[in-house]
Amino acid sequence: MLRDRLVCGINEEKIQRRLLQEVNLTFEDALRIARAMETAAKNSLEMQQGGLTSTVTQAPVAVHQTSSRRDHTPEKSKCSRCLGWHLPKPCRFQTAECRKCKKRGHIARACRSQSNQQVESMAAHQISQEEDFQESEKMLETAMNAVHRVGRGNEVKPLKVEVVINQQKVKMEIDTGAAVTLVNEATFKALWSKRKAPGLRRPQVQLRTYSGESLTLVGETDVKVRYGQQVASLPLIIVKGNGPNLFGRNWIQNVKLKWEEIFHLHITGKTSHEEGRIQHKKLITKYQEVFNEKMGLLEGATATIPVRADTAPRFFKPRPVPYAYKELVEQELRRLERDKIIEAVRLSDWAAPAVPVLKMDGSIRICDDFRLTINQAAPCEKYPLPKINDIFASLAGGQLFTKLDLSQAYQQVALDETL
Repeated sequence: MLRDRLVCGINEEKIQRRLLQEVNLTFEDALRIARAMETAAKNSLEMQQGGLTSTVTQAPVAVHQTSSRRDHTPEKSKCSRCLGWHLPKPCRFQTAECRKCKKRGHIARACRSQSNQQVESMAAHQISQEEDFQESEKMLETAMNAVHRVGRGNEVKPLKVEVVINQQKVKMEIDTGAAVTLVNEATFKALWSKRKAPGLRRPQVQLRTYSGESLTLVGETDVKVRYGQQVASLPLIIVKGNGPNLFGRNWIQNVKLKWEEIFHLHITGKTSHEEGRIQHKKLITKYQEVFNEKMGLLEGATATIPVRADTAPRFFKPRPVPYAYKELVEQELRRLERDKIIEAVRLSDWAAPAVPVLKMDGSIRICDDFRLTINQAAPCEKYPLPKINDIFASLAGGQLFTKLDLSQAYQQVALDETL
């Protein structure tokens, strides 16, 4: 694809990293962002070489004049579209859409409009590592803005998780869009109310809202986090104010959350844990044949293995089984015979050596090495297997998906007895 060739062919690391952070990146977006960042770098270099009008006294700089004629450079001024200092030429944000007022021609930090609508809000947060063309490379932009909703309707509460920090339970709001994890100052003081708080170090990031306001950071420290049986030492940023405590991606990467319990507790914002258990029991009772431990059977179809008429039967002796597996193999064979999957015979023209495979749960799966027997006698159906890219492409536009996981699926298919 042109987009991939463009991204992989860029030599500038900052531009390439910026493009890789985009979701659903198109070729047009990649080209626009790359050109904008190149222009920003060029303008920044011109600003550094030409200097800015400032009230700070600077050391004298020697100016070498190669001509008797004096060059007149246009004075740089503050742009009303982006609040940046650059020459009076068309700003690259003249067609940008403001995140605050949704109007075109400027960006959020230069927006002058204010919303006076009284609306109900739901908290939504995002801490992303987006590079600002006018700020440093390590700048983190954070949006702690409310997502406004007009009208009535059931409010979907945010997903929260309870973790133990400093032997105290803390409820945090799960935010997969947040690059870092943070708590407000009041929560931090409550964690160390009975003993001396740990020393704080200066954070290596700066947090800003999309509207341009800086968040006051109290500091950063490492805390001991316990979630279930998991224990980890993770960094935590403390901010001023009484905002929500955010469980960001850096913690999600190190702590394996029990998502099934988290979503179970937040179904439609109403279903309690006890109500969920009742619904679960009703489903199991209604569909007992699906959830029981008995072996299922595919109805209406059997497996047929064609064998060439001139094929001579092949018989192979059993292979030696490790002593540690012998008892497990015997138990599995008895189970297969009890469930009518296999049956014992005294004589047979065909025999393939069994291959016991130890599963992760400690049980044994008995396979057979049919490469020596039936695979050589059965004609191969040369049907091309679909490629993974073709499978994913066929899912485009889908809305409902399901996953089917059958226990011992091949043993649920009956074999044609006419062979």
